[in-house]
Amino acid sequence: MLSDFSHFLFSFHDQYVEVLSSGVWFEVSEEVIPKDKLMEGHPFLPLPEENTESIEAHGLVCLARKNPLSNATLTENAKYCSQHILEFAPLLDGTAKTSMYLSLKYRNGSLCSILSRNFSGEVAIFEGVASLEDVKPYLDSWLGEISARRNEMGKDVKRNQ
Repeated sequence: MLSDFSHFLFSFHDQYVEVLSSGVWFEVSEEVIPKDKLMEGHPFLPLPEENTESIEAHGLVCLARKNPLSNATLTENAKYCSQHILEFAPLLDGTAKTSMYLSLKYRNGSLCSILSRNFSGEVAIFEGVASLEDVKPYLDSWLGEISARRNEMGKDVKRNQ
């Protein structure tokens, strides 16, 4: 908690709100925002598909979606809430589901990029804003693991793309 959470204090006219969290995101709206609908540009929405690159390794195709925001904007936004720089979705059985991502956040006051896998946690930490080139060795290893598991299960990797 000491490295990933921040202490926020919001003061209002006659009250205050104290928050201990990994991030806070502010949205302005003319109407009440439904709990199940995030506004465009919210950092927890999936990255847009138009910035997608295909990466091939170990007979698998992995879709890499890049955040369209500039590094300067991502760095500024990361002061409040972690920002996905890249999302990775291997194409398996005709479906691409994001299961690895590179996030930008401030940890103990320093800007870092964290490569994480769903259900497995952190894979690697980089100083500053990491790039696709920085994470490619980790992607190659991860796709190799997926390919080996699929081969053990008797699934033809190339046929299931």
